[in-house]
Amino acid sequence: MRKSILALSALFLSLTSYAGNERGNGGDVVICKNQNGQIISSEILDIYEGRTMRNIAPQLDAPSLELDKKLALVTNRLAAISPTLASFITKEYAKFWNEVQFLDNVILNDIPDSDHLYIPKGCEIQQIAIQRKPEFAEDKRFFVSNDLWKILNNDNKFALILHEIVYKFAIENGHDNSRKARHLNSLLLSYRDWE
Repeated sequence: MRKSILALSALFLSLTSYAGNERGNGGDVVICKNQNGQIISSEILDIYEGRTMRNIAPQLDAPSLELDKKLALVTNRLAAISPTLASFITKEYAKFWNEVQFLDNVILNDIPDSDHLYIPKGCEIQQIAIQRKPEFAEDKRFFVSNDLWKILNNDNKFALILHEIVYKFAIENGHDNSRKARHLNSLLLSYRDWE
């Protein structure tokens, strides 16, 4: 696992061209409902794929643990193998809160950049976040559906923020889909085999 994190980190750091698109790039949530249409689960795509495709589960203490404490947990254990990446995540996390706008009663346009393979039967992918390079001084970089944000536990909220941080860097360095960003995010959220 440690080698995977370092290899993916090196891949991100080695890219130099700018990519992205004017529509923005996004973060997705897997929403599952019962037959009555009530939501029974909501999970960030990174966590869902990590768990179902690669047997990688987040290790972020209690799901209700505060987001800042989840950040400290991840960056403290990451600092032992990549202090630069840990510092980068800490700085970008602080910037995120100034660059985000939470929107009530909206449906974010789907950004088809996930290139995911599957979701569970009876579930759907919904766009929970869009990031776009600000065009005007008043613009924010991140737009998050507050309605979807509210139904996430803190593990998934933190996973979404970390996804946006990792994906922002990936976009700025040539990635045109979020596959590698999601994989790196699932590894960062886990502590399995880091030593």
